[in-house]
Order: sequence, then C-alpha cells, then structure tokens
Amino acid sequence: MHRIPAGLALGLALWLMATAASARDFYVVPEDQGNADTATGAPDSPFPTVWKAIRSGLVSGGDRVILRDGTHGTIKIVNAAFDPPVQIIAETPGKAHADGIIVQGGHGLRFSGLSVWPQVPNTRPRNIVSTDKTAADVGFDAMDIRGAPDAPDRYMSWSLDEWMTDWRANGVRLDGPDNTINNSRVTGVAFGITTTGDRARVTGNRIEGFSGDGMRGLGDGSVFTGNRVENSFKVDDNHDDGFQSWATKPDGDGRKTVRDMVIENNTIIEWTGSANHPLHGKLQGIGLFDGIYRNFTIRNNLIIINAYHGIALYAGADSVIANNTVVNVSGGSADYPWILLRDNRNGWEAGETQVFNNVAMSYKSIANPLQRNAVAQFPAQYFRDAARLDFRPKAGGPLIDSGRAEGAPTTDMTGRPRNGRPDLGAFEME
Repeated sequence: MHRIPAGLALGLALWLMATAASARDFYVVPEDQGNADTATGAPDSPFPTVWKAIRSGLVSGGDRVILRDGTHGTIKIVNAAFDPPVQIIAETPGKAHADGIIVQGGHGLRFSGLSVWPQVPNTRPRNIVSTDKTAADVGFDAMDIRGAPDAPDRYMSWSLDEWMTDWRANGVRLDGPDNTINNSRVTGVAFGITTTGDRARVTGNRIEGFSGDGMRGLGDGSVFTGNRVENSFKVDDNHDDGFQSWATKPDGDGRKTVRDMVIENNTIIEWTGSANHPLHGKLQGIGLFDGIYRNFTIRNNLIIINAYHGIALYAGADSVIANNTVVNVSGGSADYPWILLRDNRNGWEAGETQVFNNVAMSYKSIANPLQRNAVAQFPAQYFRDAARLDFRPKAGGPLIDSGRAEGAPTTDMTGRPRNGRPDLGAFEME
C-alpha cells in the first residue's frame, strides 16, 4: 500500500479544512426587504435580491445564496461566473418563490428547492425558467415550476381561453451548454422542458398538464432519462409530442444532424383524466421527424398514447431502439401506436438502426420485426392489467424471457436487473 508522506498529508488536510471553511452562506430576503447599501449577507444583514448578492463581490465559488421564505420577484442573473458553482437554494424547500428565473451568460450556478410561477395572468415571462446560449453549467434541481399558482389543482379544469391567454407560458428552456434540470415538477404549461444546448441532462422530472410538447431536446450529447410526461391538452394545431427533436447543425456534407442522444427510462402517458374532457389531446410519443439522427439510444421507455407515432425515427443512423413498451391508451386492441423507421422527408436515407426487444401495437418499415420484437394484438394476453394501464408483463405470458440478451439494457426502466434472457418491453419481471 502506498503511504502519503506526513508533510504532504498535513498539507492536504489543511487545504481541505481551508476549502471547507471558505464556503460561506449569504442570505436573501423577499421583495427588497433588505438594505443593499449595508448588507453583508449575514443572517441579520441579508441582501434584498439575489442579483445584489451575486454582484456584491462577496460571493465566491462554492458559496451558498439562501433565499428566505416568501416571494423574490423575477430572479435575473447576468454574466456571473463561478468555479466551483454557487448554490442558490431555498432556506425551506418550496417556500421561496420567484415569478421567473432568467440566466444570461456566465457559468457555474445551481438552483435548488425553489417554487417558480407567475402570480398574475399575462405577466409571466415567455419561459418561466430559462438560460440563454451563453449560460453554461447551470443546473436546476427539485424545482416546482407552474404556469399558474394553482396549476396542480386546477389545470384539468382550465378553459381554452385560460390555456391560450391567461397562463400561456413555457416551463423550462435551457439554451446553454451543459445545463441540467433534475427531480423537478413542471405543471400547467405550454411546452414543458426544452433544451437546445449540447450535453443537456434532463432526469427524474415530471411534466404534467401541457399544451405543446412535453420535452424537446436539440443539442448533441444530451440525456433524457427517468422523466414522466402526462396529460396533453389540445388547444391549437401543434402536433404534440411527449418528446421531440430535430436536427439544426450542418454535418460535414451539409446535411443537418443531431448526435449522441440517450432517451431512456421515460414514461409518456397521453391522458389520465376524463375521457370526455373537451381538450383531451392526442399525443405522439417520441417524434424524431427531421434528422439525421446519429447514435441515438432509445431504450426502456413506456409510451401510452392514442396517436399513430409511438416511436418514429426518420433518417436514424447507428442507433438503437430496444426494450420499449408502446401501447394504446385505451388498453385494448389497436393497430397503433407503432414503431417506425423511414428516410428523411428530404430524401436523406436512413442508416443502420437496431430494433429489438420491443413490444408495440405494430411496426412500420422495419424488416421482419417479429423476429426480435412482439406485437401486442391482444393486450390482455401480454400485460398484467392493460385496462388499468398496468403494462408490466403478465406472468407466464409471451413477453417473459423472450428477448435478446446481446445489446439489451442491463436493467429495466425501474432499475430492476435484467436476467440472461430479458423480458420484452420496458419492464423485467422476477
């Protein structure tokens, strides 16, 4: 075993102690209650706004800016750069409120535990939480983001006018590179979460009640995993998708391409409300229509909808679609949703995409799909309780131990390990 010299060990210990000691807390009170001229950020001398704390010159990388309970207006931060990141957190999770969060330029910010929504109709920013293209390494965690103060309780009863006019805001738009949103809830919005910057991470979020697309991802190297998207409202002529991407960057031959994306372990449910609701939308699942899409991994997703396109990949190349469950929200027999491969609308040809271990209502433009996948023509034979949207494999049914092991994900969408002969679809049963 290698031993660290005593002098070096002492120096390392002192450095670690100094680093820990140098991280400080700075407090912010709601709505300009503090005194900017004399504030130090101490508990008894808080800053009146987050921006005044950031620009005071006192806050350094690794520090925490703590928001006391109450309303803090719109938080806007411009060209603030920290390494390591500064934490901007609620003193009591969920009790510090902002009307919106805007980050322009800079890098190294982490927001956590904040509630963000407009308080008055037609006063919201277009995007309730946003970063611009020059804002890098900005993260959001455990956020409560709403299109209206009472969205979780009332969005199911909003009128068309309320959806279109009063609370017409997008949830989250992250345009900078290396931005993240994790473990957050987005409720009662137009578009849920949109990322355009490279290497976005969107994990463990719930998007509930939306009138556009649930999630959009346009940047290379992005990951969308463990999210739940549900309840699509039809308010205009947008073709709503649970997840959508399209290519924006020219490749070496001039064709636009988006690369290296992972879409995994997500649940997309078109509707959980009353079947007679007048704004009940028809939701597409994973819509990838304007590629080229190169090196996409689409695995372990549960898609429960009543539109044709469950997973549609146009001009995919070097990609994998594996162990997804793509079924009709009715719970009964249907010819769709389907898994589809085809060339780009401009005639750009699709490349190699492996499609295996899936269960869907049908397949389109896939050679011999039943050699490696299943068609759930009679859902009651395949699933535990399709009528109640329980699409786990039925014990002793045709999905059990019927999959291909090579290239299959090592766990199912819940994290359960897959055995040597994996089940078809998103779930692995004991």
